Amino acid sequence: MAKEYQFSWKPNISDALLKGYEFDKYDDESICLECSTFLRVDEYGFFCTGHQKKGKIHQCSTLSWSVWEARRGTLPKDGRVMFELEQHGPRETIEDRTIWLTYGPDLVSVSNYYLVAEDIEIAKIWRNGLNEILRTSKMRHISYTTSLMKNWRYLCLCLNEHQKIPIRNIVKIFSGGKTDRMVQKCLSDLGLSGNKACILMSFKKIKFEHDELDVELFTFDKYLRLYYKICPRSDVQELFVKLTEGSSVERNIVPIFDDKRVLNLISKYESDENYINNGKMSGDAFLRFLMSDENAPIFLDRVELYQDMDQPLCHYYINSSHNTYLTGRQYGGKSSTEIYRQVLLSGCRCIELDCWDGTGENKGEPIITHGKAMCTDVFFKDVLYQIRDTAFARSDFPVILSFENHCSRSNQLKMAKYCMDILGDMLLSKPLDDYPLEPGVPLPSPNRLKRKILIKNKRLKSDIEKLQMEQFLREGKLDGEDEPVENPEAFVGEEISALTVGDQRAHPEVEVCDAHSTSALDANDGALLRDLDEAHPEFKQTNFISKLKPLVAKKPQALFTFHFLPADLLLSSKFHFELHGVSGSESPLHIVGNVALPIFPSSSFRNKRSFRRTSRVAECESSGGSLSAALLDPQPQRHLSTRQKNKKAQQLTKEEEERIFAEYHYTGATTNIHPLLSSLVNYTHPVKFSGFDVAEANNLHFHMSSFSESTGLGYLKQSAPEFVNYNKRQLCRIYPKGARVDSSNFLPQIFWNAGCQMVALNFQTPDISMQLNQGKFQYNGGCGYLLKPDFMRRPDRSFDPFSESPVDGVIAAHCTVKVISGHFLCDRKVGTYVEAEMYGLPTDTIRKEHRTRTVPANGLNPVYNSDPFVFRKVVLPELALLRLAVYDENGKQLGQRILPLDGLQAGYRHITLRTESNMPMVLPCLFVRIVIKTYVPDELSGKPINFLCLFIQEHMK
Repeated sequence: MAKEYQFSWKPNISDALLKGYEFDKYDDESICLECSTFLRVDEYGFFCTGHQKKGKIHQCSTLSWSVWEARRGTLPKDGRVMFELEQHGPRETIEDRTIWLTYGPDLVSVSNYYLVAEDIEIAKIWRNGLNEILRTSKMRHISYTTSLMKNWRYLCLCLNEHQKIPIRNIVKIFSGGKTDRMVQKCLSDLGLSGNKACILMSFKKIKFEHDELDVELFTFDKYLRLYYKICPRSDVQELFVKLTEGSSVERNIVPIFDDKRVLNLISKYESDENYINNGKMSGDAFLRFLMSDENAPIFLDRVELYQDMDQPLCHYYINSSHNTYLTGRQYGGKSSTEIYRQVLLSGCRCIELDCWDGTGENKGEPIITHGKAMCTDVFFKDVLYQIRDTAFARSDFPVILSFENHCSRSNQLKMAKYCMDILGDMLLSKPLDDYPLEPGVPLPSPNRLKRKILIKNKRLKSDIEKLQMEQFLREGKLDGEDEPVENPEAFVGEEISALTVGDQRAHPEVEVCDAHSTSALDANDGALLRDLDEAHPEFKQTNFISKLKPLVAKKPQALFTFHFLPADLLLSSKFHFELHGVSGSESPLHIVGNVALPIFPSSSFRNKRSFRRTSRVAECESSGGSLSAALLDPQPQRHLSTRQKNKKAQQLTKEEEERIFAEYHYTGATTNIHPLLSSLVNYTHPVKFSGFDVAEANNLHFHMSSFSESTGLGYLKQSAPEFVNYNKRQLCRIYPKGARVDSSNFLPQIFWNAGCQMVALNFQTPDISMQLNQGKFQYNGGCGYLLKPDFMRRPDRSFDPFSESPVDGVIAAHCTVKVISGHFLCDRKVGTYVEAEMYGLPTDTIRKEHRTRTVPANGLNPVYNSDPFVFRKVVLPELALLRLAVYDENGKQLGQRILPLDGLQAGYRHITLRTESNMPMVLPCLFVRIVIKTYVPDELSGKPINFLCLFIQEHMK
């Protein structure tokens, strides 16, 4: 029997917001202040309305879904606005009297709006009140009836200068399938024809600009009657007739409810007393029930915090971001401090900071940018301020800062001090007393780490850290503080790669020595291949090393950092050109950003290659004295424009750019760690991955490793059960491969199947991968942590995500989805269709197989009545995600929804849709029938009880 769950989506709204207040306002583009705008929040917390006395014009802004946050203000950029503000109050109080609203349709496309109050206390009350509404995540899961009510409220609040509802606003809602004349006729039939006659225009079109409607007449009941009249629910009526043939509807639609609950539902949704007295439900009441909170598509308790949060940290999936600072592409993109706020407010709990030494006017300060990729810079400390302000605005559970650290030790000292000073008590600067960093000690739980920020950064060995810290505290500095020499023995669990691909900012200058001095390096023949195979297994998989050519420098006196690409790429005719002043006998040069690609004549080379990285040398010898293909990276000029840098250089096409980055390997983080920064690392201690057996033997739960998607997939294919067991004990992070220059994402489901906790995605890209991520993490209150299945946590259980056999103790599911109709899918008369997909284990995943027919020229209320889409056997329902997506006839996505199968309710359901950025849409929805039952093999299809008995007996042995 289904338990009754009381779901209330209504936020707490303070009286001050309901009564309203007069603010001065401006935005980032304003050149003058808009004074005395009266603002108030409606009683449901849906909208904030603005009324300007002079023109009697109402403005209505959506609060709950498009506004990200309300925060303390800042001084305006425009001097004219600043001058006006100073006339209304003291300059020193402007920031405290200002409410800074950030809003937008996604994480990247955000705008700012500023409200200035006369009193500091009023501004504080409004900031807190607005944020209370914005934190109410239940508002993202309102029923379809509530969505219709929200649209009705919007119409009633968007009034014209006469304080009336423009008829054209109502007509526009139904433009996706009905003519203006038809809508006007339905309004007239309901006594809502308006105060002025409509104007007949040319081509038999009707203009309603001057038609208006009294607000008092347009009640919610009238709105619903208009909706049913224009869009009659014939699909529901047919269903009602079918279900009531020979029996009562209440027994067909709610068979798992007891008699008392059935009678309560009838009395709640039935308006006819005769039906109520006879314990019956009419067709209208049936429709009202289908669109109510009590018939939601998911168990609504799942959208609240309902899971056990006292398990070790590694027992949870953690909502994670990759290259968080970027707002667009990985190459030539823009870095932003603001996006850290939006990512954290969206529920992310692990964010990335790529830290470099500032150059030019930023010299001496750590910055965050995407190294060697022509991206803009932001200051490290500015990002920390954003993190401090928003880390726990929507979730109290721990935030992990994943540092990719390329900074000198002097800047690392600044990083450590900034973390301590700005983050304060939120920073977990040392391990908890009851969770020491010792073998066999599990990680603390999210509850134990509430409102704490953890740093993930490479760490020195404890004895080295102690000695260097003592020296630093005693002398205020370290020996050779920013020398390039890096002692591998001083670093825990990490091996310095013999070949470093990178940027001058990551590595001090390397002098190229005479080729004849390389004989001393010959003793290390083959070290490069061995080291790279160990540190980067994906190289071995792709046979990347076999494409590399040996390297020597043409000009021994020049200072360069060396980079490598396969010779077949460099010798492609697409990359050949002559620089002005370079003779044909010399090497042509191609420039990509600040990377020069010289292409040298081919010759015979030695079969053996010998590389060794020292503080001054990086070289290789060729037998004939000729030069091989190489990439030379001079000291970058970050403040020159791309146009200046690439002057006289060939421009790359998108395809050529992607080809270069497909073989590009990013600079590894520095291993020359400052002891103060090292001391701040505790439960997220990254080490070089040396194998699952080594990790198991070490039994250090606070150690973790990061893998690119390619490397991670390689380990997953080779040792899936071992990977799952590794993730039971310690954390791992998976990130997109460097070739994804467009900031696209891999499918995170692949690694969730192996229990990988931090599957980091490019949050700025609203693709299917991000939709899956946002759909999955909507559960458990959107706190950013989801408890993994039991068998992915228990050491006595084994699990292979590639197996097609049932998981021990888990009953496979059989799921069917029938798409019956769509509603308000598009405001244009276009053809539409729906796709249904299942994501989960490889054996459970079904894509691009299920699609309805296309209903032509109807974006308003198409009826599909498709054959049921059958997902015959879902081996692991707890990890499965159902995706429904609506497209127009040209393949453009109109809306989508991701629903975890764990928590999906069977029955006839209205599923409201989301944008590609996972923002709730007000009216678009699908009416579907979902069937979820126990999977029964074909040979026992007629005896499901026998199958269940066999299953129980098998697992009780």
